[in-house]
Amino acid sequence: MQRLRLGLVGAGRRAQAHVQSILALDDRFELAAVCDVNAEAAAAIAQRTGAQAFADLDEFFRGGQLDAVDIVTPPDAHHVIAKAAADYGVSMLVETPIAPTRQMAALLMEAAERAKVKLEVAENVWRWPAERLARQVLESGAIGRVLRVYCLYVTGGYHAMNLIRTYLGFPQPTVVAAHVRRYPVDPYTFNGADHVDETWTSATIDFAGGATAIHECSSSWSSPVRQAVPRFFAAHGTKGTLVSRGGVVEVGIVTDGKLQRYSSETEWSASGNGRTAKQLRLGPPLNLSYDNPFEPLVAQHPELWRGGEDEVARADELNSLYRAVVDNVAPEYGAENAYRDEELVVAMNESGFAGGAAVSFPLPSVTRWEEETHAAFRRVYGVDPLADLDGARKVLFSVYGARVPAPSQPNAKSSG
Repeated sequence: MQRLRLGLVGAGRRAQAHVQSILALDDRFELAAVCDVNAEAAAAIAQRTGAQAFADLDEFFRGGQLDAVDIVTPPDAHHVIAKAAADYGVSMLVETPIAPTRQMAALLMEAAERAKVKLEVAENVWRWPAERLARQVLESGAIGRVLRVYCLYVTGGYHAMNLIRTYLGFPQPTVVAAHVRRYPVDPYTFNGADHVDETWTSATIDFAGGATAIHECSSSWSSPVRQAVPRFFAAHGTKGTLVSRGGVVEVGIVTDGKLQRYSSETEWSASGNGRTAKQLRLGPPLNLSYDNPFEPLVAQHPELWRGGEDEVARADELNSLYRAVVDNVAPEYGAENAYRDEELVVAMNESGFAGGAAVSFPLPSVTRWEEETHAAFRRVYGVDPLADLDGARKVLFSVYGARVPAPSQPNAKSSG
């Protein structure tokens, strides 16, 4: 099997997980170089993996002799790094979201198209084993035509939009209405920053063909309170329902006036401290199954790969990039789908920015919320997000980035 020389841009918390997956996929990738404006962080990964370390992006691309690059930086930097990768003719995997605004996303997509390089986006949700099986159920027609999708997701955003769009079969949205509020919470620290509030969003999304999605999320999955919130996905169809929660897919189908319930079973594979799903299946009469192609990694690399749903998804994303480069095929998810996910996030934020007023598609070329996001980018980083990419290459981007605050909830008080 051909091995690709893979570069990594970003050496923070999220990048550490990518390193583990890259090293586990050692039949496909050689981690050749790592770059971060924090030279010590890049050097630490390089020392552990044998990769070259760089603090300058141009030196990284010129000296790394790369076949592909994995971009794992804060979202504000995605279009900056991806544009540089395209300029150097290097195919890429970009972490989610593809970019904070549609204009930033379009910039990197157009650069990749001009350079004729592959561009995959690291969207995890639809690649989780349970969601692979759930999609088989929906595509089989077992619950009929899907009328509604429900998505309770702690941090929501682009991940939730990915889930909603895949459950509905990627229809065109027509109208979004969202309530977005900011509430004070008891102080907590995460990712080296102190937090005293959270943003809560509740949205209704209508799609062409009549389907509706109901979504609720908060921004504070890392707080002690929100870590206890269960993730809940559901689809209501003309013949029955599907519920996905905790890695289990539950299906209810009405036949001759009687409700029959079916629940998925998981066959596990374990080695050392790792455990991964080998197969998820729904028995008769559905007879559907998902076989995890990365299950052998838990035995081959127990020190690197524990086999959780995010690890399976991450291996899948990297493999999609690998196949795109080696076989010259389109990435499995790709930039266009990631753009459509983020477009819905923009619409939700625009609606919230307007006090819950409905926002119709197609969206204007630039929304008010996007204008405010670009202005925040200029304030925080001192460079324009669209016109000064050379200057942006030198910026140390923040995990929490240039964000537009949600409206405050006037009567909400912290228990502290």
